[in-house]
Amino acid sequence: MINEEKKNIFQNFLHDIESLLLKNNRILIGISGGQDSSVLLHLCSMLPKKFHVYGLHVNHNLRYGAIAEEKFVINKSKIYGIPIHIFRSQAVKPSNQSIEMYARKIRYLAFEKYIKKLSCDIFLTAHHANDNLETILMRLNDGTGLAGIRGIPKRNGHYFRPLLDYKKKIIEDFQKNLNIDFIVDETNRDISIKRNFYRHNLVAPWENQAPKLVD
Repeated sequence: MINEEKKNIFQNFLHDIESLLLKNNRILIGISGGQDSSVLLHLCSMLPKKFHVYGLHVNHNLRYGAIAEEKFVINKSKIYGIPIHIFRSQAVKPSNQSIEMYARKIRYLAFEKYIKKLSCDIFLTAHHANDNLETILMRLNDGTGLAGIRGIPKRNGHYFRPLLDYKKKIIEDFQKNLNIDFIVDETNRDISIKRNFYRHNLVAPWENQAPKLVD
């Protein structure tokens, strides 16, 4: 069962990557060290050798655990034989900007820099179906139009999200079955952060009542 699950998820992942028809087969992957990105890193390590995979970790220098996360990602990437690049933010957060928005801005500046620097065809992120639902709900609350309720695109320019069709539960099961280690971001439980509030107070209890919600 475990081997079959691993095979199915990887075959779908490989099919998605192959279908992109990458010119140089150079792939950059965002690695936070969390559960989702660790699963994505594991899948990338299984790709055929014709693909050249590079990792990028962004250290925002905002939390006490940032150094430990950076070290974890470096060691994990070495185990998989995937070259890792570290971007350490030296910027100061503007007083009129939330930590969430500031961190996102820093990440995407780093993404664009290393996509260009490494001449990569595509940048992979570990967004999944639950992330998509949370995004749609937040946009609805903000009064979005039709474009907003379409959710997160699977591909947008250089960015590709191969796990977007999978629910968080499937990713969790895959990680547990294959014993893929990861590091826990202590801020994930902080409901003062907007996405965490939606995740823990709205989506989780709603999904418990309606298991097909994310589908």
